[in-house]
Amino acid sequence: MNVKSFVSSGITGFVVYVLTGWLCYGILFTEIFPKEEENANTLTFIALGCLFYAFLHALIFIKWAGIRTFSTGLKTGFVIGLLYAIGMNFFMYSAQEFHANHFIIGILIDSFSTAIMGGFIGFVHGKTSA
Repeated sequence: MNVKSFVSSGITGFVVYVLTGWLCYGILFTEIFPKEEENANTLTFIALGCLFYAFLHALIFIKWAGIRTFSTGLKTGFVIGLLYAIGMNFFMYSAQEFHANHFIIGILIDSFSTAIMGGFIGFVHGKTSA
């Protein structure tokens, strides 16, 4: 595996995922996760979660799937993001009150964010691999 491609794709995916998450959850759909008490580590944990999620996708795309284009990364990112989002939303709503609209919007946001991230990971991998 090309380490340069892996690192650059993972970091690009991380930046894109953080920005799309901030746009969707922090600006557009703030009612899904209303602000409660925010501890000092909240943003750190969100950033670390985004970082490892992006590197997981970079690993899958580079080592096993051979994704090298934006469009292929977009499609694959959407499918993986959709499946992941559905599973994680079921886990999250097992411990809180269920809101069908929030459930569906959360799945759509996570699928969208992962698709965009996947597109950029595929694009960067295609440009940095030999």
